[in-house]
Amino acid sequence: GVPGTITLADGRALRCEVMDISLSGARVTAPVALPDTFDLRIRSSATGLVCRVLWRKDAAVGVRFVTRASPTGTGPDAQDRT
Repeated sequence: GVPGTITLADGRALRCEVMDISLSGARVTAPVALPDTFDLRIRSSATGLVCRVLWRKDAAVGVRFVTRASPTGTGPDAQDRT
């Protein structure tokens, strides 16, 4: 896996491991339970991604990439965050 950073709605940042990366999603493991939607930055990429959880198993979640994260949380990239 590759290292990543999850940013939660309250602004907290968590380290995670990202595995099985595809164009549409990935498997993510984190030290805490994750919300249904969160922002993910994969260290190997400068692009932030909004992720929606599709499944959960133990410390892992399968996510679908919804859109690129907007630095401000507004604008066209943030439209599918709800």
